[in-house]
Amino acid sequence: MTSFGMLIHTGVISAKATILFFFSCTYMNLLIFYIRLVVMNFFIIWSGYCAYTAKAIAFDQNLRTFNAF
Repeated sequence: MTSFGMLIHTGVISAKATILFFFSCTYMNLLIFYIRLVVMNFFIIWSGYCAYTAKAIAFDQNLRTFNAF
């Protein structure tokens, strides 16, 4: 194999490696973004649910105290 052919060969290999690396990085970033999105949504929903139940409990307590008088 000539040096020119060798250069092209290594160039192709490095290009493939770069593309693979880029795709794996993008895939990982998307995966991390998706996981973060799910976790954030879960926390938002959970905190909303907690706030809702706390309000409901407080409302119930208020009704009870109101009925007591």
